[in-house]
Amino acid sequence: MVSVDVHARTPLYQQVMDQLLSGIAQGIYPPGEPLPSLRQAAVDTGLNINTVKRAYRELEQLGVLASFPGRGSVVCAGSAAQNAMRQNAVTQLESAAQNARLRGVSLEQVNTITANIFERSKNNA
Repeated sequence: MVSVDVHARTPLYQQVMDQLLSGIAQGIYPPGEPLPSLRQAAVDTGLNINTVKRAYRELEQLGVLASFPGRGSVVCAGSAAQNAMRQNAVTQLESAAQNARLRGVSLEQVNTITANIFERSKNNA
């Protein structure tokens, strides 16, 4: 289930994309399985259908999704989806690193914090 924060700085379509990528990475949306229809996703999130459509279209352009008339959108298998998810993670890390630097967190501290978070998430998986 995708949820969005209308008060966040991140555009709504990007939040939908990020949550879908996270769901794909976690296996919630496995390759070959259909995603919720645009209409259903719009209802579930309370968003305009055009916002959801943009998120799906962007993921399709990245090679993460494939759309089929009458069947909807399905998750693609393979490296295109993995590359898109990896790039998404890198983009989020860049933003977090810039945020930390602006707040006076040193590179050493960032590395230590990141390593701890990575280890905790690995142990929780």
